[in-house]
Amino acid sequence: RKKLGLTPDEEAQLAKLQTYLDDIGFSKVSRDPLYQMFIEQMYEVRSLPLNEVLTSENLQKQEILAKEIVKKLVNQERDEELSALAEELGIGRGESNADS
Repeated sequence: RKKLGLTPDEEAQLAKLQTYLDDIGFSKVSRDPLYQMFIEQMYEVRSLPLNEVLTSENLQKQEILAKEIVKKLVNQERDEELSALAEELGIGRGESNADS
């Protein structure tokens, strides 16, 4: 999207307005009536609470997957932080640290 020379507050307000216009249907126009109906239903269903769209089994599976993903992300982040620290300290590169 092209910058319009807006302030951060104006950018935020513009983003809110665009979201609002999307929600009321101004950005979902199609020449194909069947596709238009699909787009409208997609917006409608996506605006519903998840427990009205998904079964409790699906919600439980998604919660388990989300938890696994977060655990992996935390482990990866921790590994990266420790690797960076070890590199900073010269650990793991075959250097001997007599101070340790």
